[in-house]
Amino acid sequence: MSTANGSAPSETSTDPTAIAETIWRSLSPSTSRAVPSSQAASAPSFLEFATTLETALARNPELAQQVRELFARSARAAMLASDVEVPSQQDFVEALSKPHAASRGGTIARAFWWGWHVQISHQDLQTFLNSASPINALIGAIGGGIPSPAAPFIKLAAVFVAGALQLLRGLDRGKGVYISMLWIAPGVFVPTSVV
Repeated sequence: MSTANGSAPSETSTDPTAIAETIWRSLSPSTSRAVPSSQAASAPSFLEFATTLETALARNPELAQQVRELFARSARAAMLASDVEVPSQQDFVEALSKPHAASRGGTIARAFWWGWHVQISHQDLQTFLNSASPINALIGAIGGGIPSPAAPFIKLAAVFVAGALQLLRGLDRGKGVYISMLWIAPGVFVPTSVV
């Protein structure tokens, strides 16, 4: 594999462009093709993409470590702009491999190498829709089950959920929804249906 300038990415490459190009080439041709807008409804979900990417990274441990470190740097940069304790890059990457704490209900937050998501059950989403304070309801539903790297972003996710309740109602197909965030794009939330 080579970078845009023709050189092979090094084992310790920190160039995001080289890492992205390596990932892109690692994906199978069926998932790396462009999807016309007329087919967007049948396009793979974010979680299907993440699963495909996980498979590609499992075949290349050096690339996987580079991606984890790149995502950790991005998330840490966002944390620096807020008033939270910022873990070291190594501590951040290590925290992603720890087991997830259980939530108190049908809503759970999970951290992954690519980012994190909150899975909101259908029942909890109905509760949030009828709540006078959906932000507090979401944080209460998760309880102490917030993985440490995701903790600084949970309030932002709760605000997103409160502002997007009607969108989430439309995405819920009776199994709930995911609210996902990539470490490389802190504060950008992507809602998807649980299938």
